[in-house]
Amino acid sequence: MDKIFQYGGVEAIPLYNCSSMSSDSWTTQFGLKRPVLGIMSIIYGAIFEILFIPCLWAMLEKELWRMSCYKIMFFVGIVDIFALAMNSISTGYLAYEGAVFCTHPVFIYITGLWGLGLWCCSCLMNILLLVNRTLNISNSNLSDYVFEGHRTYLVLLIPIIYGLYFMFFTRTCVFSSKYYAWFYDPFIFPDKSSERRISSMQTTSIRPFPYRDV
Repeated sequence: MDKIFQYGGVEAIPLYNCSSMSSDSWTTQFGLKRPVLGIMSIIYGAIFEILFIPCLWAMLEKELWRMSCYKIMFFVGIVDIFALAMNSISTGYLAYEGAVFCTHPVFIYITGLWGLGLWCCSCLMNILLLVNRTLNISNSNLSDYVFEGHRTYLVLLIPIIYGLYFMFFTRTCVFSSKYYAWFYDPFIFPDKSSERRISSMQTTSIRPFPYRDV
């Protein structure tokens, strides 16, 4: 995101300039229209967006909201609602259009950053939920000290700031309808982004340990 402010727009960023061909030419050469898969993805996303609402509403019940785990799960749900709009509904639309980055550069650039930030935020929130439940079972005093009352909201600031970092200060991921996927690496950079590798490693390495000890 910082590159947008630095260069004054997505298409002004040197490595994301798409002026060499028209939008239709980019689709013809590098894209693949997937109308059935696109529509299915949009419908799937819309259904689950609706189903999220009563689930989150139920967590707001006073007796449940007193427990820190429900506060965390509620915010995980909020993040997932926004993420679903990106990885299902937006992805479905782009697949339907046969899009690649240069057919919708601004939309894909912003959506890629949005989805990346939400994904990283969700990963850390889920780890936080694991820590919360593990401490609640193994050391309730420490659990109360860390998560009691409004402290839960303060702890939740950690994954929120973590997600915002990826949204504003790392490279975006771009969509390809040919492979129906978002790629962290558009295969044009000589160096690799270490932040994503670190995020993936900490997520996959930390998650198993609470399960082992419970």
